[in-house]
Amino acid sequence: TNNATPLLSHSAAGQPVIALFTHLARIPGTYIDAAPYGVQVLGATIVRSLIDTGFVINPGHELSFEIDAEGVKTIREGFNPDGTLKNQQA
Repeated sequence: TNNATPLLSHSAAGQPVIALFTHLARIPGTYIDAAPYGVQVLGATIVRSLIDTGFVINPGHELSFEIDAEGVKTIREGFNPDGTLKNQQA
């Protein structure tokens, strides 16, 4: 839907990040209370759509990690839309 809005939070450094989860079981109740609906999307879609925002995978879970806005930009610039590496030699 065009009306979907990601759950925006801030990293420990105060930078904006969106919360992403790899499985429903990894979503803490506090997140469900704040955003009771979820959307399943491909990671490449997220990376292509974020500008000046990072993301955190599984926040609040032991399998959590964060990629800041600069890291997202690096990923976006390093891959083609089909997921292949840019400048990859055959």
